[in-house]
Amino acid sequence: MKKGSWIVAYDRNKGYSQADSLVKQLMQCCKTLQSLVEDPVWFELDREEDFGQFQKMLGDYVDNYGEPLIAVIVLRSQRFYPNYKNICYSYNVVSQVVNMRTIQKQSLSVASNILR
Repeated sequence: MKKGSWIVAYDRNKGYSQADSLVKQLMQCCKTLQSLVEDPVWFELDREEDFGQFQKMLGDYVDNYGEPLIAVIVLRSQRFYPNYKNICYSYNVVSQVVNMRTIQKQSLSVASNILR
């Protein structure tokens, strides 16, 4: 994946370390698979429950750069899952919502599932 062709969104108050850990896992998995992946575009959200902020950021991104290959959203609460999925769907963007607890397991299987 080329630089800027994928997005990682996270709550800046609670989720940076988990989002960063997930990106490192994805990079490691791609290296193992001999696949090239570059840094994502980071969407730093003020609060994970602020869907309007995410929708505006994604809309601006799509308007300026086109559809990303995937948007990976790191959440602490799964109750917001449908909101983020619906926003991505409305922009025709493939998405994967990942719970912070899942990332903390440090499993490359999580990363490989996202890459599929």
